Amino acid sequence: MTFFKALGGGKVRKGGLSSFFKPGLWKRYGKMDKATKEDANLKGEGTILGGTYVVSKEGVQYQFKEKDFGVAAPLDEIIDACKRAAGK
Repeated sequence: MTFFKALGGGKVRKGGLSSFFKPGLWKRYGKMDKATKEDANLKGEGTILGGTYVVSKEGVQYQFKEKDFGVAAPLDEIIDACKRAAGK
């Protein structure tokens, strides 16, 4: 839970019940391939929002906080941040 608390500034960020009724969630779910859906982890709480950090010796190079369930950080931004973290 430490990671999720770090993303939330000391508190675990959660999506409310209304998050499950947003059309975007179901649209993203519909675009998932069958293998991803079958491999999904449906255990646990299910309302905690996640995110992505890229960290180097100099500190945080990139931070992305999931605002809605299933919204991932843009891959090109993560790659750029990794390059900065690696000094390239």
